[in-house]
Amino acid sequence: MNKLAIISFFLRWILGIQFIKSGWEKGQAFSWWRDIIEKMDLFPIESTGLIAGIIPGIEVVLGVVLLAGVLQRAAAVLSSALFLGFAVVMFCLVQKDAPVLCGCFGPGSEYPVDLTHVFIDLFWFLVSLSLVFLPQRTEAGVA
Repeated sequence: MNKLAIISFFLRWILGIQFIKSGWEKGQAFSWWRDIIEKMDLFPIESTGLIAGIIPGIEVVLGVVLLAGVLQRAAAVLSSALFLGFAVVMFCLVQKDAPVLCGCFGPGSEYPVDLTHVFIDLFWFLVSLSLVFLPQRTEAGVA
């Protein structure tokens, strides 16, 4: 097993666990999460319930797919898109100086949105993007 395959394996697991935890926590606190999205004032009010339901579900499924090591490139692309989308949302909130708390990992992870959130999401975007190009499980013979 080569070093790049080992790196890919660990990055998949880190991202997978992160997505499962994040999605699970938000899903368990649906009303709280929907309220966070409403307070962002970036989306039509009619869509906040749908967004609040879909994002945690996508995160949990994506986390399981990353841990399982199936559809690795597709999962990496979706992960990259999510983190880039999160970064854009955080940047918009910073730009409009919105008094919104980040709810990245559910209740108890509430911090005022600032540029740090943008950079953290961009960091994870790059990590996810790297998985598109790192050896995949079937190419490297790792789980």
